[in-house]
Amino acid sequence: MPGLYENQYFDNDQGDLFIQRRGPGTDVEWVPCADLGDLAWPQGDVNREVCPDPHKRGAWKTAVRTQGAQGEATTDITVRMGPVQQALDRTRGCKHGYYIVHRECQDNRATFLPFSVADILPATFIIDKGMTNAVMSNSDQSAPTSTQKTYSLSAAEWIVAYSLAEERKTTSEDQVGRDVAFMTSGHCAGGCGGSDEPCEYAMIGCESAAGPATANVLWSSDGGLTWAAGAADPFAADEHVSSVLYFERSLRARRGIAARGVTDGAAAAEIGYTDDDGATWTNVDIGSTNGEFIPWNGGLFMRGTDFMWACTDTGAGAAGNIYMSRDMGVTWTAMYTGASDALNCIRFANERVGLCVGDTNEVLLTTDGGYTWTSVTGPAAQAAADALTCEIWNKYTFMIGYDDGELWETRDGGTSWTERTLTLPDGWTAIDSINDMLAIDDVIFLALEGTQATDWAGIARSIAGGEEATWETWEAPVTTSAGGMQAIDACDINRVLGVGGVATTTMILEVRHRY
Repeated sequence: MPGLYENQYFDNDQGDLFIQRRGPGTDVEWVPCADLGDLAWPQGDVNREVCPDPHKRGAWKTAVRTQGAQGEATTDITVRMGPVQQALDRTRGCKHGYYIVHRECQDNRATFLPFSVADILPATFIIDKGMTNAVMSNSDQSAPTSTQKTYSLSAAEWIVAYSLAEERKTTSEDQVGRDVAFMTSGHCAGGCGGSDEPCEYAMIGCESAAGPATANVLWSSDGGLTWAAGAADPFAADEHVSSVLYFERSLRARRGIAARGVTDGAAAAEIGYTDDDGATWTNVDIGSTNGEFIPWNGGLFMRGTDFMWACTDTGAGAAGNIYMSRDMGVTWTAMYTGASDALNCIRFANERVGLCVGDTNEVLLTTDGGYTWTSVTGPAAQAAADALTCEIWNKYTFMIGYDDGELWETRDGGTSWTERTLTLPDGWTAIDSINDMLAIDDVIFLALEGTQATDWAGIARSIAGGEEATWETWEAPVTTSAGGMQAIDACDINRVLGVGGVATTTMILEVRHRY
């Protein structure tokens, strides 16, 4: 078949360079007529320690081989000098993001999307500048050549984003998926066992089916290719699973946590944990407020096994609370009580800086590890909207998704807010709600509910911090029941799972790079 593989490799004239001078989420500028040289990222020198060979005098055996820290990613950019100031000259000594974009077909090279491969150089400094062919006397009567300027870059790392495609996973489960979690740890083959890939294990928490049914938890040990319900369910009949966590509690030992997502009038908020992938569960009360429960998808958060958080809804629009666990969910301590409304999502940027959002634009910020929380004024236009999901990068920069489909960001700790416009998937007339959000550095994923004649589910990604021209979108292949895409979890920037429901069948949508 002539030409079948004609475009499987790129030439250097299929690449374009973009710079993001004002930080993630801001304008991405095309750098015209730019040449970018070789790109190198040292992965760390290998160090060896040796011991005498016990069987041969004067010989040595390698006892330990270790790899040192990664270095900076470096490259050079050369541009033609002209009367207009280059974007590279306007960097003012700050660090910026650079994007090397390759694609097969593009009518307008100055447009960021679509791309086939995007190499990302985040937090990049210009460390050297130079000029060549500045002046020529033409004394040898040779033809003039262009004056060029060279910029040497040093980047924190080198990240590769690929064009993704969606695929619905087959399942016979008849319950709506409410939350999904990958176990992201993996292992190299060695003295402690064989190799396994990150995200081979995953779990989904479901909404209980109509009638006296218990909510199922689904498990996968093949990266989400196949799913099966556990032998036991964590909660009683008609009690949904709202939020889930899945992690390695010790070497090659797994723990899954599921939260109850509806009011039980005679009980406090509750989680169940399992160390055998759903064969048995241990249930734990959180707090002592009867009727309290953990909201769907964003109500649980963890950073490391000793830093786990839960936010709650106390039902009927009453105030929510915040709890922390330092022992992988076995016990919980109240850290904040009496929010002005129900709380829906809690996230932390690090061990000290965290964000919690809820109904009627409730926004709470901590900078001391959750011991104190300060109310932040959310976007004025969203005063009557419910904040469903959030992400936080530092105490100044955080983003909130709302039940009216709007996405808002602040870069000054909430003093001012900017709405981020999303690209509508093909055929959609509106985005009705943003149900879940996940950030891996400056790459952001969203779970969407939208309208395309009927209710629809979608997933969005921006590899440039949410800048409006960089949103890619994928939609489910069929219409979904009310709620759209309920939740997402990403293995890395090129692979994400979303869950929801289609009539009487769970919607499991994977968006990933095909290889």
